[in-house]
Amino acid sequence: MTIPDGLAGQVFLLAYDTDKLRLTVRPWLGYLLRAAALADLRGRRMIDDQDRRVRVLAVPPASSPVLWRLHREIAQDRPRTWAAWIRRDRRGTEDAVIEDLATAGFIVVDRPRRLWSRPRFHLADPRVLTRLRDRAAAILRSTEPPSRVPPNDAALIAILAVGEVRVALPKTKIKEYANRVAALTDRSQPIAQALKHALNAAKSAAS
Repeated sequence: MTIPDGLAGQVFLLAYDTDKLRLTVRPWLGYLLRAAALADLRGRRMIDDQDRRVRVLAVPPASSPVLWRLHREIAQDRPRTWAAWIRRDRRGTEDAVIEDLATAGFIVVDRPRRLWSRPRFHLADPRVLTRLRDRAAAILRSTEPPSRVPPNDAALIAILAVGEVRVALPKTKIKEYANRVAALTDRSQPIAQALKHALNAAKSAAS
């Protein structure tokens, strides 16, 4: 039993509520997935920060369609901030993540996609989500110094915390491991801060 290799796929599944059989943080999920894909590209040393703008370093493998799609956007456009890239094409990124997870057999899309509605799905094997939650918990409990935590592991916790994905990272856990969460979030800069700014702006505009 494996888990998705891509960070965006992991965040997507961790946002799923198995009791209510639906995705949580629905209005903001696209922001989280964009941040996760950016963090994944950066963790793989395919993009980096230059004067607070995203710059391309290397090309991702064709076997990672979500990363390939975002990398192509960045490579073909003018330099933009991390927050700007988080705000762009959120629906397209979510669709790409769903397609990637379905192709890999992690989810099953229940009906054909209609232009005016989002695809419905169910988990192919709920044990994958259990394993992902256990992994997130293990990252929190670990005594490994934050500086030595793999970038994608640190980014996973940071995105769940900043994005308030309570079904995966409850407030009680954030409080219990407050110092650990803060350190891992700091390790995930500048993406974690960019995600926070993008979410705050979106929520303010919606209120």
